[in-house]
Parts: sequence; C-alpha cells; structure tokens
Amino acid sequence: MADSQSLPLEDRTKQIDPNIDIVVSEPAHYPWPDGLESEPFGQPIKRIRYYFEPFMKVIKAVKRNYSWHTFYQNQDTGSNFIESYPEVLVQLERLFERELGTKYSPEQYQLLVQSQIVVVAVAKDTNSIAGYFSSSYAGKNTILGVDFPITFGNHGVISQDHQQFKIGVTMGAITTLHGQKLRDLFKTIACVLRTNNKHIMNPLKQAGNVYRSDKLAGNNLSPIEIQARSAIQHMHDNLFQLPDVQLPFDKPLNIEHRFDPAFTIDGVRSDQIIYICCVTSLSRCIYKLFARRQRRQQK
Repeated sequence: MADSQSLPLEDRTKQIDPNIDIVVSEPAHYPWPDGLESEPFGQPIKRIRYYFEPFMKVIKAVKRNYSWHTFYQNQDTGSNFIESYPEVLVQLERLFERELGTKYSPEQYQLLVQSQIVVVAVAKDTNSIAGYFSSSYAGKNTILGVDFPITFGNHGVISQDHQQFKIGVTMGAITTLHGQKLRDLFKTIACVLRTNNKHIMNPLKQAGNVYRSDKLAGNNLSPIEIQARSAIQHMHDNLFQLPDVQLPFDKPLNIEHRFDPAFTIDGVRSDQIIYICCVTSLSRCIYKLFARRQRRQQK
C-alpha cells in the first residue's frame, strides 16, 4: 500500500516576463497515467448494477469534454481499487495540495482508499485530472439514532480551472446515487460531507434541506436536526477517525488547510470547515440538480 506521506509535493514552476516584471504561473497539470485503462476499475455492488451502469453511460454522453473513471470497492479486500494505482494517487494528492495547501493527512488518505466509490474526471483536451470525489454508503438504521440511509461524501477536490463547468455537481450526483436503493426513490435519504465550498453548498441547498454542524448546538433541536447531528458526529468520529478532536456545534472547526476565500461558505473562514447534512430524496435530488439546471441553460 502506498504511504501518503511519501507522495511527492507538487512541482510548482513559475515564469517571469522581463518586459512587465510580473510572475506568471504556468497552468497546473495532473496527467492521467499513459496506458492506464479507461474502463471502470471493479464493479458497483451487485444490487445497484442494473441502474448505476446505465446512469454512468448517460453522464459520459452529457459531459463529453471529460472522461470519467470510476474506482469501486474491492469486495475481496474491503479497500478501494484506487489503492493499487499509486500513480493516480500521486496526481490526486498534487491537486489536493495545490487547492488546499497541504498534503493528505493519514486519516484523509485512509478515507480515500477505503471509499466505496472514487470518481475521477479527466479533461480530454489536456489529459489532466480536473477533479475527484469519493463516498461511502450506510443503510437505514445502521447508524445509531438515524432512521434513513446516508451517503457520506468522504473527500474530493475540483481544480479551480474547472470550477465553472459544474463537474462537482455531476460527481456529487454519481457518488450520491451509488449505494442508494432505487426502490427508495421517493423516500428520505441524506448526504453528509465536510466542506468549505459554497459551490458545493449551494446546489445541495437547492436539492434538499441543509443542516450545518456550526448551527446544531443546544437542546431545542428538532427531531430531524438531532438525526443530522448524529450523522455528522458519526462521520467525524468514524470516517475521519477524529474521536479525540472535539467537534463544536456552535462554530466551525479550525483546520490546517487553507481554502480560497473566493469559494468559502458564509460565516466560515478560509482556515475553517463545517460538516453539512442534506436531507432530501433521490427523486428531488435528481430533479433539482439536473432537470432545473438544464432548463435554466436553455432559457
């Protein structure tokens, strides 16, 4: 298994124009390894395969400027197949470091390689990785005090050069659908993630009711807020493996990463982060994130 601490730092190259005396950064490039197969790495779990694989074909047809690589969980080992491709992990961490200012922590690395699905988007014109996202699924009543199924958005990053192309929404839809039961199309589900990006937060607010970890303090919470808080606490303690780090429910959590201030969530500094829990349904999520967005584009 690759050690995240041994993955190389990004080689940042800069070029000075002597005529105008301004430092110009070369575009960042995170190459998809030459010769690496483009088909999925592994398969989605058997019970969702019949609808998830056609869904991925639709995504590839709609977002044709990108190639979409899916790494699934290896049922024999319990780890994600991406763990066997350190040449891909190197590029993902370079992207993570450029956007957030630090390398993976051991907990973040483990969370990535133990995810049930990792989606990587590669820009076809440059063969450069534009972003990635990873998630895990927990069925109904598998988390104490939570009676609906949950998709945990483990972690991921979108390159600033591709923020405007909405691939984060696409990857969010892919990783939310993975694991969920199609028979629960109109039932309550939730998506929990840790973020400080308003371009992730805002689409989720369109797709459902969003509960923020920094606004869940006190004893007068509604039943749904109590469940959201339990789901968030589970992610903090068990997925990010931070039970010894107190998670405040009246303010953001201070971290070592530095987010671009242009993308941060209202009320959260660039060196802070929050957990959010979006309570919705698959039908509402699909409609809000796709149908309405497509209608706006046609106007």
